[in-house]
Amino acid sequence: MRKTEGAAHIPSNLCHLFFHTRLTPCCECSEPYLSGGLSLTAGLYAHPRYVDDVISRIDRMFPEMSIHLSRPNGTSAMLLVTLGKVLKVIVVMRSLFIDRTIVKGYNENVYTEDGKLDIWSKSNYQVFQKVTDHATTALLHYQLPQMPDVVVRSFMTWLRSYIKLFQAPCQRCGKFLQDGLPPTWRDFRTLEAFHDTCRQ
Repeated sequence: MRKTEGAAHIPSNLCHLFFHTRLTPCCECSEPYLSGGLSLTAGLYAHPRYVDDVISRIDRMFPEMSIHLSRPNGTSAMLLVTLGKVLKVIVVMRSLFIDRTIVKGYNENVYTEDGKLDIWSKSNYQVFQKVTDHATTALLHYQLPQMPDVVVRSFMTWLRSYIKLFQAPCQRCGKFLQDGLPPTWRDFRTLEAFHDTCRQ
C-alpha cells in the first residue's frame, strides 16, 4: 500500500466509527438516525418531530419572542416569529435549514388572501426591507451544516437582538436615526446595533 492510500484510509475508518457508534433509534422509525435527529439515508434531513422539538426549545428560550410553526406543504416547516410588538418574521425552512426570511412590521399583514403565510411580498417599510437584507446576510454567516440546530438557535438569538430596533442608538455614531432610519445592522458576534454606513 502506498503512503497516500494509507492516509486516505484513516479518515474513512474514523467516519465509519463515528457513524456506527452515534446511531440512536428514533421512536417508531425504522430508519437509523444520528443522535441529533438527522437521518443517515437522506443526507442532512431532520425528522419533523426533531425540528418541532428544536423550535419548541428555542421558543422557550426567549420570552419576548413567540414562534408559531406550521407545515402547509407537508414536512417543510414555516415559522411565524413575532418579536415583541416590533416586527414579524416569516422563516421558510427545509428540514432544519433556513431557506429564506421575510421581515415585516408588527402591524403589517403577513398572510395572503387565502390565509397562507405570504413568503413573497416584501415589507412596505424601508426599515424592515433593510432588516430582511441583513437577515439574509446572517443566514450566510451562520452556516454549520453539521449542526443545523445550532445554526437555527444562533440565528434566532441574532434576530432577538432586534427587540430594541427603535430604541438602541448606533454603537459608532451614537445617533438613533441616520437618513431617517434607525440602526438596522446587528453585529453577528456582539449583537450591537449599527447604521449601515457606520458598520464598516
